[in-house]
Formats: sequence, structure tokens, C-alpha cells
Amino acid sequence: MKKGSVILPVMGSLLLVVVLAIGFLIYKTEYARTLIGTYDNGNRQLTISEIGEPGFPFGSSQCRLVLNEGGRLADSMDFSVANDGKRLSEEAFEVSWLANGVSVTVHGEEQEDRTYVLYSASEGIQMLTQPQLLHANFIEWVRDGFRAEVCDPMDNTVFPDGAQLTVIFTEETYFIDLDGSVTYYPGKSLFEPSISRKLKWVEGMVIEIEIIACEDYVKDNGFRNRVIGRRIENVDVIVVDLD
Repeated sequence: MKKGSVILPVMGSLLLVVVLAIGFLIYKTEYARTLIGTYDNGNRQLTISEIGEPGFPFGSSQCRLVLNEGGRLADSMDFSVANDGKRLSEEAFEVSWLANGVSVTVHGEEQEDRTYVLYSASEGIQMLTQPQLLHANFIEWVRDGFRAEVCDPMDNTVFPDGAQLTVIFTEETYFIDLDGSVTYYPGKSLFEPSISRKLKWVEGMVIEIEIIACEDYVKDNGFRNRVIGRRIENVDVIVVDLD
């Protein structure tokens, strides 16, 4: 038997092992679900999970709330927790059941307490007759979206100044950064960095959002006001007066 005929299968096997190991590492750090706690209230059940692992070395944790009612999904929410790179436990969450949902207050070592509300029923997102444009301050990334607060309603007829939104991505969504580069969602492969890692946008920066669908706006609903964004552009340019 020729030496080359032995080496090639061995190299192929080693390459396969490396690819599988990389894929497992990506799954574990970005997608693996770790159950933190389960809470019951009659026919309603809330589960709190941590998704992936905290960013190394002192990054945020990605979490998911899922509310089931009668054995069916009623509502869900993804969010991040700044906890100094540490794993989260049940002690970081306070759960209060409401007449029409559940309230969850989250404690993180590097953030103020934040409260999120999930509802038993949702009217759903409706397509707009025509896209709406507005400017908003970026707040934080969540899985398949981000949170933002309107800072310039422009000519949109749906969301006022100060409205808090969660912008959801679809296959139509794309991003334009300050340098003109365009990033499409989702990525083309499993090994491609996430949108948040590609763009590295930070809290407070101004973005222009083209909204193509939304839920009815509720003033006191916070980031529960969900919209679908198609074109999302970084317009956070500092203008210097030369006079």
C-alpha cells in the first residue's frame, strides 16, 4: 500500500474532528440552552434560560424568558444581563405573576435592575401599508433583534419621541454602517460572526430604522413594543460647527 493512500484518509479524519470540535464550541458558547428556573401558576408556566456562555472574560449573559399557557407558547423574550462574566442563577430573578402575564425583575452585578413583562395573549405584528422611518438611540442587542428608544420620530405616524421599541430581524433585514458597508441578516454560514459582533454598535448611538411591520403602540409597554426593521442604518455622525 502506498504511503499517500494512508496519509490522505488520516488527514481527512483529523480535519473532520477539527471541524466537529469547532462546531461544538460555537454551539456551546453561542446557542446551548442552560435552564435556570421553572415557575408555575396554574395553567401558566415560565422558564428562564441562559443561552450560550457569558462573553469572555467579563461580558454579558444572554437569557431567554418563555411563557407557556395551557401547554402552548404564549410569549417569549430574549435579553442580556451585565453580570461581570459570571453565570446566572435563580437568585438573579424575581418573578411576579400578573392577571394577564408575568413580571420578571433581573439583577446584574454591572447594571441597574431591569423588569420585563410577558403577556398571556399577543395581538401579533401587522404589516404597515407603507414603511415608516425614524431615528432612535440604540440600547442593546437581543437575540434576533435589538432594543432602541426613539429620539427623532421624523415623519412616522406610529411612534412618538421617547417610545421604546424592540426591533426584530427577518430575512429582509440589512444593516448599513458608517463606512457604507452592508451586512445582511441572517449570516450565510454557522461559522459567521453574529450581527452584534460584526457591527459592534454601542448604547446611545443614533440609528435610522425603516419599519415595515409593528404591533399597536402602547405608551407604557416599554420594550414590549415590537417592530420589524428592514433597513437599519448607523447615522451617528458628529457635526462640527466651523463658524
